[in-house]
Amino acid sequence: MWTDVQPPSAKDFDQVYELDTDTNNDMMDDALAVVESEHLDLVTHIGRDPNDMRADDHTSVNPVERGVLGENRTFDEGHRISARFDGAYGIYICIAAPCSIDMTGEGGNPLQGMAGWAFMPEVYTGEEGGTRKPQILVPDSDYRYFGLWLRGPDDDNEGRFDIQTFNGGSERFSGNVTALTGRATYIGPAAGQYVKDTANGSARRGLFTAKVTLHADFGTSPKISGSMGGFRDGGRDLGWNLRFEEDNITTQGTFDGRTSGSTYAGGGDGIGGPDNTGTWSGAFYGNGDDGYPNGAVGAFTGRFNDGLVIGGFGANREITSP
Repeated sequence: MWTDVQPPSAKDFDQVYELDTDTNNDMMDDALAVVESEHLDLVTHIGRDPNDMRADDHTSVNPVERGVLGENRTFDEGHRISARFDGAYGIYICIAAPCSIDMTGEGGNPLQGMAGWAFMPEVYTGEEGGTRKPQILVPDSDYRYFGLWLRGPDDDNEGRFDIQTFNGGSERFSGNVTALTGRATYIGPAAGQYVKDTANGSARRGLFTAKVTLHADFGTSPKISGSMGGFRDGGRDLGWNLRFEEDNITTQGTFDGRTSGSTYAGGGDGIGGPDNTGTWSGAFYGNGDDGYPNGAVGAFTGRFNDGLVIGGFGANREITSP
């Protein structure tokens, strides 16, 4: 399986969540209003105000009932509780009394409700006076993947191999390809299973890697074509090129067509045959800020004079010429 998904990236809290900056309302400045229906699962590590020394807190026999833990409780305006929001440290401040926190749940998440609160992220101050905003980890939201399943041979499939390809991404392209202009080039890896004839008349099989290049021409009649080369099994050059014949791009951003395979001959483009045809299909994924698709993934089959391939590809946009 291949994917271009990246590890989560650290971003400042106020780059992900919009903080209130209006000094003329009752919201605390630089704070985030906690919306129970949206944010409850993001609230963790709830503590208690160290100055909260009410009798029911420090005289309780059961320590679970101390502070905000245990019973469903209400709090006055201005009450502060330390906790995290989406991993960031900060203070929850009661801004709409009576504020409530319901910690009566069981299991790993006892928090069942929270109303009237705002979260103020903690800004760190260094020893030399510098400040640093709290950060949270944001998962990659624009990625693609492809791969294949290989099964057999066994009795259930009569001694043959079963190969299934799969591909997808974080989000399909949702724009209008006919509203775009110019050309975009997409480049990326490909991989799959191959069978190749050998000089002694036997067949060799294995996994290959390759490189795919796609050219998408947008406009009122959008089309896409491409090629695949560099077929290798480890350090072995398999000696193939595969052409992706031109196909129309649908309004849904999908495409499918035929492939044409050739085998190297004297350093030229290769020798192909009338039966050296296969299929290819795919779809655009990711929505660029400029309106163009960020990438494409798909599957393909190819036939050559001396072999067969099946696999998948993933390509990211490298060049855009509007």
